[in-house]
Amino acid sequence: METFKVVAHAAILHNNQVLILLRKSDDECFPGIWETPGGTVEKNESIKVACAREVMQETGINTIIATHPYHCFEYTDNMGNRKLCLHFLVELEFTETPKIGCEHDKYQWIRLDQIDKIDMTNEMREAITLAFKKTTALHETWKKV
Repeated sequence: METFKVVAHAAILHNNQVLILLRKSDDECFPGIWETPGGTVEKNESIKVACAREVMQETGINTIIATHPYHCFEYTDNMGNRKLCLHFLVELEFTETPKIGCEHDKYQWIRLDQIDKIDMTNEMREAITLAFKKTTALHETWKKV
């Protein structure tokens, strides 16, 4: 029977930009690739708590994950591990300056029109694109209320 590690990531949006992190170039898993903050769900930990913990560890941003995942995909990392990735949408009311943890070299805020120029996996690109679309749709709904 095939087993999967579960990982939780957060698409953190502010001012129509999403926060991405560059993995260290000497990292075993996806070195030098951009991603959203996130990581493995630990034993006896809920997915939402894991997501918030990973965001704090990787960016220093304290957040509460109050939504359900908006996107899910399966993948095999470059070390052969099968993973199930759940993405949560987080909108910040104000900009916090990320404090990069030990797994990443730097961060940047990008707009949707910049995403094709960024070195990331297709799955991550799709998850970020969906986050922008979901946020736009939510904002349009709120305007009508």
